[in-house]
Amino acid sequence: MQESTDYPPGENLFAPIRWTAWDTPLRIAIHPKVADDATEFPRLVLVCLGNGWMRITSTRRPLTAVSTAIRVAREHDTSVVSALISAPRPRMGAVCGSLFKRLQLEGYRYRGHGIFEALDVPQALSVLAQTIRVEPPPAPPAVAKTDATATATTPPSPSIEHKEPQMTDNTPAHKPSMDGLIPVFVGRIGGVEQHVCNARDLHAFLEVGRDFTNWIKDRIEKYQFVENQDFTIDSPNLANQRSGRGGDRRSVTYHLTLDMAKELSMVENNDKGRMARRYFIECERKALGMAAAGATQSLPQEVEDACETRAWRLAEEWRSMGMALLGPTPRPENIETLWLAAGVVKARTKERLVALTHGMVKKGHGATSVSSWVLNWQPPGYSTWNQVSWH
Repeated sequence: MQESTDYPPGENLFAPIRWTAWDTPLRIAIHPKVADDATEFPRLVLVCLGNGWMRITSTRRPLTAVSTAIRVAREHDTSVVSALISAPRPRMGAVCGSLFKRLQLEGYRYRGHGIFEALDVPQALSVLAQTIRVEPPPAPPAVAKTDATATATTPPSPSIEHKEPQMTDNTPAHKPSMDGLIPVFVGRIGGVEQHVCNARDLHAFLEVGRDFTNWIKDRIEKYQFVENQDFTIDSPNLANQRSGRGGDRRSVTYHLTLDMAKELSMVENNDKGRMARRYFIECERKALGMAAAGATQSLPQEVEDACETRAWRLAEEWRSMGMALLGPTPRPENIETLWLAAGVVKARTKERLVALTHGMVKKGHGATSVSSWVLNWQPPGYSTWNQVSWH
C-alpha cells in the first residue's frame, strides 16, 4: 500500500512544497511516514552535515538518501546532524534541478553529488521559494548542532591512534601526539588490546585539587577497580628511580580502560567530569565507526545501506522501550544516557549485520535479496522481548 501524497486531489501538480519530517537520522529511520519506495512520487531530501554542508536530492528512497549522506559525512570526518524530508510530489526532480541551478547562481559552492558548502536549511528554503511556494518546515530537532556552532562545553571530536609499537603483555603503548581533551591510544590491559588513557592526563583535566597519587589510590580502593582488568601500572625498576623517600612517584604510570575513565569522570560530579565522560563515549563511538567502515568496504552499497537502516531502527526501538521504563517524567541525565546507549546498540548491531551479510554475499546471494533479509532481520529473542507490554 502506497503512502498518501498528503495533497488534496487535483492540487498536487501546482501545490506548494510540504514537509513530512525534520529530525535526526535515527528518528527519521523509524518515522511512520518515511519509507523507501512507499510513494508514487519522489520527495525532496535535504541532509545537513556537521561541517555546514548540505546534501540535496530528489528520490523515492529517502532512507537510502540519508544512509548515503552518512557515508559521505564519514568520509569527510563529520556526521549527519539532521534531515528535512518533503511530502511526495510530482515533478520533484525538476524542482530539485531548479534549486541546484539557483543555489549556484547565488554563489553557493557545489562539490558534486548533490553537496553544497556553507548552506543551512533557512538559506536553502529561501532560494527554493524563489521558484515555487514552500510551506514552513517542522521545528528542527533540538539536538541538531553543527561542528561550527558547537558550544565550548562540547568536547572536540576525539582522535584515536590505531598504530602501536610492539608490546609485551600488560605493557602500555607509548602515548602518541594527539588532539582532543585527553589523549586516547591503543594499549593492552590483562592481555586484551583496547583503547586506554593515562590517569595523570585525566587527573590534570578534571582539576581535582588533590595530589595524583592519593587521588588514584583512593578511587581504586573506593570503587573496587581491579588491576589488569580496569587498569595497569607501569612502574620502572627501583634502581632507576631517584633515591630518597621511596623514589620518584611521578615515574609510576597508571593506564585506564575507557570504562574506568568514564566512571572516574562521572563520580567527580562536576562540569569537567561530565565533559570528560561524554568525550570518552565519543572516543568509543568513533572506534566502533572505524571498525564498521573497514568491515563494509567490500559490501555492495545497497547492502551497506540496509545494514545502517536496520541498525537505526532496532536502536530506536530499544531506546523507546527504555524511555517507557523511565516513566512520564524521566530525569534529563537518564534521557541522555539512553541516547548514548542507543548509539552503542546501533553500532554493535551494524557490526553484526555486516559480518552476517559478508558471508551471504560470498555465497553468491544477490544484493537485493540480502538487503531485503537485513531489513527484516531480528536478533535472537527479539520477538519475545518486543511483545512485552511497556504501558
